[in-house]
Amino acid sequence: SGKPSALRVIIGILASATSFFIFSNLAVWMGSIIYPHTVAGLSACYVAAIPFYANDLISTALTAGALFGLPALVRSISQTMDETHGDRLA
Repeated sequence: SGKPSALRVIIGILASATSFFIFSNLAVWMGSIIYPHTVAGLSACYVAAIPFYANDLISTALTAGALFGLPALVRSISQTMDETHGDRLA
């Protein structure tokens, strides 16, 4: 079905934020002199970024809520207005 379900949106939010977390922190580790280029340095980079991951999840969820929720809200308001105006015309 072409309609986004709540489960699909949640999976998309998690996949988007997680992939950004993985790839952006890998790039930071590779291009930085802050973390040693070892497994321990990579682990330290990911651990240091955990608070930012929570913020990314929140912002991605808010954006997805707006992008998928606003059209649904507009449809609902439109249907309510059509029903209200239909009752007045009858």
